[in-house]
Amino acid sequence: MALELEKAEEHYIDSLTKQLKQKSEHEEKLNEEVRNLELAKQELTQQMQELSKDLSKALAEQNR
Repeated sequence: MALELEKAEEHYIDSLTKQLKQKSEHEEKLNEEVRNLELAKQELTQQMQELSKDLSKALAEQNR
């Protein structure tokens, strides 16, 4: 009986360890995705600022 309980506990610990590893890997993937999205946002913000500046210049020239 004690041996069965010990094996059940080992199986439970193994299962929890596997779940923790999977969650950790999933969290790392999500963190990487967040970093990539933040970089993309920065790039798009910079492009938008440049386009806005170009538009302002074009409108200023058009009004001359």
